[in-house]
Amino acid sequence: MAALDLLALRARRLGITIQEWPEIEMSVSSPTVYEAGNGNTYAWSPRQVFLSVGTYWTLDTQGKHASDRRLLAEETVVRREVLEQEAAAAAAKLRQALDGLAKTDGRIESVDQALASSDAALRPALSEARESLLADRREWSLTLWFFDDSLWRNGGQSGS
Repeated sequence: MAALDLLALRARRLGITIQEWPEIEMSVSSPTVYEAGNGNTYAWSPRQVFLSVGTYWTLDTQGKHASDRRLLAEETVVRREVLEQEAAAAAAKLRQALDGLAKTDGRIESVDQALASSDAALRPALSEARESLLADRREWSLTLWFFDDSLWRNGGQSGS
């Protein structure tokens, strides 16, 4: 969407530029190709074809073109700032997801070690904690999935 917004701004800039170009009018006139009348027939000659070209500029006495260019420049600056803020927010969300995933993986590893060395009374609580951590890991992985193009192309499977 951001690329389309920038493309629309570039198209508007081109439209403003084209408005300042001169207008060109062309016309071609020729006599009738074949004429018959009073028993006579006439054929035309290429020398009888006339081509005329005219050009003119419209003067912008109200400063509309300059105003449009100025507004477009301001809008472009604002749109780029918004895009930079959106990119910074996405990067922060990605960093948060990566940190959260790393912490969750560390906690899962700790719970796995505790499960291996715990007595039977603690195992249900540890198993429940492990399941909760695995659910958190799935949420972090889903967040990361949106940022990973290789997962999008491979239908959700890892790129390796």
